[in-house]
Amino acid sequence: YRSLHVVDGEVVSSPPPSPSAYEAYLRARLAFEHEPPQLLEAEFYILEAIRADPRDPHLWATRAEIEERAGQT
Repeated sequence: YRSLHVVDGEVVSSPPPSPSAYEAYLRARLAFEHEPPQLLEAEFYILEAIRADPRDPHLWATRAEIEERAGQT
C-alpha cells in the first residue's frame, strides 16, 4: 500500500509512515495546535517521529514549523 500525493501537478507515491512515527507525529501536532502551543512537548514528539522515520519530509517540515514558532531560526 502506498499513499498518493500531488506534487507540482504530478501524482507521486510514497510508502506509509511507520506506526510509531505516525503516533509521535500526531502527538506533536496535538501539542503544537494546543492553545497555548505546548512547544517543548511538540518538539519532543517530532524528534521522536524523526528518529523513527528520518526520510519523511512531512516530519522535517513540522519540525521547522515548531522551531519557527519557538523563535528558533
